[in-house]
Amino acid sequence: MLCRDGIGPVYVKFGHSCNVLSRMNALITGCPIPAKTLLYIQLNNRASAIQLEKELHLYFKKRKIRGEWFKFDYNSKMDKEEFNHGCKFAINLYLKGGSWWTRINISELKKYNKEKQRSYFLNTGKKKINRIKAAEKLNRYIDKELRY
Repeated sequence: MLCRDGIGPVYVKFGHSCNVLSRMNALITGCPIPAKTLLYIQLNNRASAIQLEKELHLYFKKRKIRGEWFKFDYNSKMDKEEFNHGCKFAINLYLKGGSWWTRINISELKKYNKEKQRSYFLNTGKKKINRIKAAEKLNRYIDKELRY
């Protein structure tokens, strides 16, 4: 994940996940600044993703600021070149062609969150309705049995 607020520094979290959107949601709260755009790379398998994460952590270890967060001054030509070179080198070992960064807009993530909440509430509501229907069915059965 890459976060940048206007002209300030860039904060980067190198990691891996099977569900990018869910992981991005969790990471946004840990980002030192409000995230506006998020970037990710899709790899073919989990083993490659784990190895790539390790490579990037090693390459940028002097940039580490807290936990797994790394800081770059993207106004500095040297920092920008270091970031691009390090990412390109490590990613090319695992990507073997294909697209590099995929961008997720925060508005897309918010839309995903709303749909996820909506789905949760619909499913919760359906479960509640099903429990009520089951209870009503049981009550009708008991009433029928008690009449005879």
